[in-house]
Amino acid sequence: MPEATRNAKGGTIDSWRFAKGEEKWLWCGYGREVIQLAKRMNDAATECEMTGKEERPGVYVEITLVCK
Repeated sequence: MPEATRNAKGGTIDSWRFAKGEEKWLWCGYGREVIQLAKRMNDAATECEMTGKEERPGVYVEITLVCK
């Protein structure tokens, strides 16, 4: 669950904070989760922000994740 969520034009921005060195994973499921992707994020990152653009509520057409 994100620590904070704010509205953005056409979608939302979710953000998380982590302790330095904490292990983080990104997981995405597509097509009723027929396809699943997982990627380990950089352990040095302490903040991540995900921007999601929605076609309609709950249906995202673009997701961008940036970790610093």
